[in-house]
Amino acid sequence: MERELHYHFDYLARCLKQYSGMSPLQYRHHLQIERAKRLLAHSELSLIKIGEQRGFQDNNYFTRLFKRQSSYIPGEYRKQYQVFRVDSS
Repeated sequence: MERELHYHFDYLARCLKQYSGMSPLQYRHHLQIERAKRLLAHSELSLIKIGEQRGFQDNNYFTRLFKRQSSYIPGEYRKQYQVFRVDSS
């Protein structure tokens, strides 16, 4: 981002913080978790697969971060917000 926009990282980080209230890493995690929420609600992918697809190789870290941002662990979130359920019978 720094190279493409031709601004120093510190300046971009300050602008992002002012705009969103988040640091670049916090904003990145926010986006990753929002995308994970969509997958949890709209797919049957496993929780581990969703975490991996969102860039989290450590499932425990993904779960902790998800809970911090949503007040749910991923499995609870899926049960609460899943749009469809596949009948396994």
